[in-house]
Amino acid sequence: MLHRRAVAILLFLLLAGCLHQTPLSAQQDEAHWLDGLWPHEKSELPRHESALYGRLENGMRYIIQHNAKPQGRVTMQLNVQVGSLMERDNERGLAHFLEHMAFNGGRNFPPGELIPFFQKNGMAFGRDANAHTSYQETVYKLNLVSPEAENLQQGLLVLRDVADGLSILPEEVDKERGVILAEKAARDSEQYRAGKRVREVLFGGTRFLNDPIGEEEIIRQATAETIRGFYEAWYRPEFMVLVVVGEVNPADVEARIKAMFGDFKPHGDPRPVLPWGDAVHTGLIPFHDRYNAEFTIVRVGAVKPRTWRNDSEAVQREMAFASMANSILSTRLQRIKASGNAPYMEAHVRQSDTFNQFPSADLIAKCEAGKWQASLAVVQEELNRTLRHGFLQKEVDTVRAEMLRAYAKLAERAANLENDFVAQTIIGCLNGNRVYQSWQQTYDMYARFFNEATPQLLHTAFVSAWNSGNRLLFVTGNADIPGDASATLRTTWLAGEERDITPPKPLNQLDYPYVDEPQVPGTVAERAVLAVPGTTLSLHEVRFANGLMLRMLPTPFLQGKSSLSLHTGGGTDAVEDAHYTQAVLASHTDRQSGFGRLSTEEARQLARREGYNAQSSLAPRSLIISGAGETEDMAGILQAMWTQFNDPVIEEKDRAQLLKALAVADAARDKTVSSAMDHRSRAYFFGASPRTLPVTAQQAQTFTLEQLQRTLRELHAPADGVLNIVGDFNPEQAENLVARFFGAPDVVWTSPDHASHRQSYVFPPADDRERAFSVRAELGQASLQIAFHRNVHDVSDRREMAVRRLLAAVVRDRLRDTVREELGASYSPGMRYWVEDTDGFGLYIIRIETKTDQLPLLLKAVDDVLADVATGNIRAEELERQRLPMLSGWETSRRENTVYTRLLNQMARQDKPFMQWDAEYPGLLMSVTAQDLNTEAAQAFAAQNRAVMTGTEAPAGE
Repeated sequence: MLHRRAVAILLFLLLAGCLHQTPLSAQQDEAHWLDGLWPHEKSELPRHESALYGRLENGMRYIIQHNAKPQGRVTMQLNVQVGSLMERDNERGLAHFLEHMAFNGGRNFPPGELIPFFQKNGMAFGRDANAHTSYQETVYKLNLVSPEAENLQQGLLVLRDVADGLSILPEEVDKERGVILAEKAARDSEQYRAGKRVREVLFGGTRFLNDPIGEEEIIRQATAETIRGFYEAWYRPEFMVLVVVGEVNPADVEARIKAMFGDFKPHGDPRPVLPWGDAVHTGLIPFHDRYNAEFTIVRVGAVKPRTWRNDSEAVQREMAFASMANSILSTRLQRIKASGNAPYMEAHVRQSDTFNQFPSADLIAKCEAGKWQASLAVVQEELNRTLRHGFLQKEVDTVRAEMLRAYAKLAERAANLENDFVAQTIIGCLNGNRVYQSWQQTYDMYARFFNEATPQLLHTAFVSAWNSGNRLLFVTGNADIPGDASATLRTTWLAGEERDITPPKPLNQLDYPYVDEPQVPGTVAERAVLAVPGTTLSLHEVRFANGLMLRMLPTPFLQGKSSLSLHTGGGTDAVEDAHYTQAVLASHTDRQSGFGRLSTEEARQLARREGYNAQSSLAPRSLIISGAGETEDMAGILQAMWTQFNDPVIEEKDRAQLLKALAVADAARDKTVSSAMDHRSRAYFFGASPRTLPVTAQQAQTFTLEQLQRTLRELHAPADGVLNIVGDFNPEQAENLVARFFGAPDVVWTSPDHASHRQSYVFPPADDRERAFSVRAELGQASLQIAFHRNVHDVSDRREMAVRRLLAAVVRDRLRDTVREELGASYSPGMRYWVEDTDGFGLYIIRIETKTDQLPLLLKAVDDVLADVATGNIRAEELERQRLPMLSGWETSRRENTVYTRLLNQMARQDKPFMQWDAEYPGLLMSVTAQDLNTEAAQAFAAQNRAVMTGTEAPAGE
């Protein structure tokens, strides 16, 4: 099972220093984290000043931290510091298999009862109850809907079952086996297989080559007995840390933990950790792997032997200096791209510890197949420029200011961090042997490091990271290197090492701001304050004399943060089909650049240094220019938006970047069954038109830069102006800032009567209700999509919408139970109801990924589920289990800025009571009965409403 918001969390953990280590000396012992000690017990660094740490007599540890976001919610995560590295050769995959068994029956929750239990307590499986397994950890995650005593107790009871009360029944093992194989199949791809081949080069002969998902043959042969053997050997109190974060009284939670886990004892004898092996590389290591990819990756790297050391100021200082150095080099690479002279599409440098143990440095470029040599030449030159000549004082001063700002804002806005992010930060620190500190403690320490930094110190840190005694030179993807590829790579690299390298050039001063502000601020024509239904919030509406509508919604949900969105024009709905593609391409080209005349890297630099940012996007009903960040930076954000509004600039280099990006998308579109289904099903179920078909590189090449520039200026014309602001701000101050820019009399907001060219969706005709396709691939994958045409006659009938969404949820749960749990034919079957909120065109859509040989079985199973639902067999208990998670999700969303931004953006172009509808949603959900669902199901899932698309693979040679 996957991390939620995995990318965002990883970035924050890296910033916190919890997933990055620096080598000291090679170690031979394994699993150092299983020593039962907190990282702060082995370090002089102070631990988090307000978190409560504890250890039971049995060795189990816990950490409890009060946190108020989301309001009224609690996250519990049981960190079992055991993963696939603890598996024997005949157990590969059992750690992950065991993770799945945690949801299939235990001492207090018999098989089949845990997920319904979650639902009855307002929790959605996947959203509020999940888990993941990696090489060194298995983490079980619960997001409780309230901190009430009963919820806390029930959450702890679930995790106690995980700790030592799992049933692991043979019949449940057999049922879950198919789910795991389906998950393994879903992960399979050309890129996944290519990644394994890279790991074979790096970690061949070690246990680090073993994927946590396991080996298919072992998964097929696993028994309840073998899984239980792993469970009893490794699920021990001394290997577990319970993390509780939320609106709780830590002392109360501590007492509950002691009562719940105090008698937890190991069931079996401990096992020794088998040797994992080391990866020691010397000299140049060339590797070429050509496979069916959309692009080529050029990777230059350095990897050091396995290491593990305790946290300290010295370690953290090295990490801080490495982060600064890498940021400078990444900026140099981005600056080359922004100049239009880069042979690559993207490039960056990184340092990390693979598996938390192998210190490595990598410089990675993504490029077209024929550009691999040119890309290698550039990244090799920039790497050597840095290694030989180091950094400029101006570069160090710039990155120092950026990082000081970033860490200071994290410390100031720690209250904005959500429970599950805080919990995963804690676990990342513990399992990486890093002391968990508050963001204020981290800022206080890192501010000293940043201020100490000099070009010489950063150069020393950078050279140290790359001083590994080896160089990795990997070219993987669609590049063809004929003959002896290793010899070619070696020769190319050695030639590059002989080049003369000049020192870095001084930085050019950023020319910003360059667009004049209006001389006279705008005046207000009318003003109103409206209550937001169902809340204590107030919506401020201001109509400026120039025609701009300003809507401001102050909220307390994100401390010191605000988001802004300006709507202008009629969007794609105001564009005829003949010009639709041109408008979309103009907008996409603009997004390839920064904003105004600023390049992407210049815009990023401005955002890092000052917090100012702006971007535009073309929506169906308007062009939207948006910005977000610190409320104290609102004037600068508005100025950035003003710049983009007045001077939307695209150049030939931006168009060239767009063509490359579209070519990559074109190559990926029909590479797998799933990717082909994404675009084929849209054209099939909604009707083929320029608005449902993807824009291709071939289409883009037919438009000149001048045509795109002209279209972009037309899209930015001031028409029907609406500016929305949501967040933690003062309305009067925000109004005065808007008056300086978009409310000024220099801007005349016209109110044209846009002719609508919005697409009229068309469901397949009666004689074309089954369609199949195949793609050339050899992954054994298939995809199924079934749609039932079900329009809404009156989109203002929100109760009918609630009925349909509840029905979709009930069917989705039945599909999960039948397709996933019983048949093991798919890892994650999906079902939703979609409606176009103008004309009411609506579809129930089922989407399931499976294996080719299971497609006929799957089709029959889905039809059987729908037939049963359509005959009036939905029970009140089923309805309630789906209603409660939907209600809890709604309650959480009402304490987030995102939902209000969405509602205001809808109001910008539609005269409908979206705020009122949202407030009425829970009442409508509560009014729906099982009979309502049965009546709707009988009508919705009739044969005459049904259309099916299936996708399979054809052998590559056909």
